[in-house]
Amino acid sequence: MSFNGFCSNTLEFLFENRLNDSKTWFEEHKTEYNNFVLSPLKELVSELSSHLLELDPLMEVKPAIGRTISRIYRDTRFSKDKSLFRENMWLVFMRNKRSGPEWPAFYFDISPMHFSYGMGYYAASKETLQLFREYIAKNHPAFLRALACYQQQNTFQFTGEKYKKLQSADFPEAVKDWYTRKNINFDYTSTNLKSTFSKKLVGELVTGFDILQPIYAFLCDIQEQRLSGLK
Repeated sequence: MSFNGFCSNTLEFLFENRLNDSKTWFEEHKTEYNNFVLSPLKELVSELSSHLLELDPLMEVKPAIGRTISRIYRDTRFSKDKSLFRENMWLVFMRNKRSGPEWPAFYFDISPMHFSYGMGYYAASKETLQLFREYIAKNHPAFLRALACYQQQNTFQFTGEKYKKLQSADFPEAVKDWYTRKNINFDYTSTNLKSTFSKKLVGELVTGFDILQPIYAFLCDIQEQRLSGLK
């Protein structure tokens, strides 16, 4: 089936499930989860898959939990918050983790309060950030294309946390903004969920991911450089 949008039942289920935070409640309402949450997420992955493979033929696009679709259960092993369920669900599109140490990812996230999409890292490693800064310092062509891409659009915000004491005095302000990043993420977030209730969401995500493609290529180049150094 094709993706025709989420619905109010999607948001209601995510809210109620998180509020009850009970395995019993979840099992009693699992049909709603399958119909209003999991099924449209799978349909959305399927709709996006061919275009994502045009952006990167090595990208994982299987519409399955643990591949491109998040689990609704929280991982509480290392968290003080022992709540069982999350109130948001997301899609992640990246290369297979077994093929390299750390690949950037495109993502889409939906919750009862907002939705977001973009590209970057959940948490960039020190090794990735070191190479990231080296590319910037050398004015590498891949970085210059990424910088131009970011400056020419007004959809996404660079939301990664910054190092407070990292020396970058010799760079222009626009470059310094990149060089001092502690994490790398380009995000669009909206509290107006209307567009998620329509198949037009597919086109919105395709357009957004296309905008970010030069930055994605830059970050993939960094990881490919890391791989060549590990051989």
